[in-house]
Amino acid sequence: MKAYLVRAPRWMGEIPEGFVLQVVSRNTGGPQADEIEAALKRAGFTDSMSLSYRSPGNWQIKEMRM
Repeated sequence: MKAYLVRAPRWMGEIPEGFVLQVVSRNTGGPQADEIEAALKRAGFTDSMSLSYRSPGNWQIKEMRM
């Protein structure tokens, strides 16, 4: 499993620009939409507008080195 930092490049629903999430993924190519959605829910973003931005293409993604 890999860990990724995903950063909001702009306001996305209730998610402020620059907000960063740590997402653990079973995929080595980057986090999947369901993994980002789960991380958003853990961070307290449960409104439908914020969750609609769960696609990896909406985020700046950086792999965490361990």
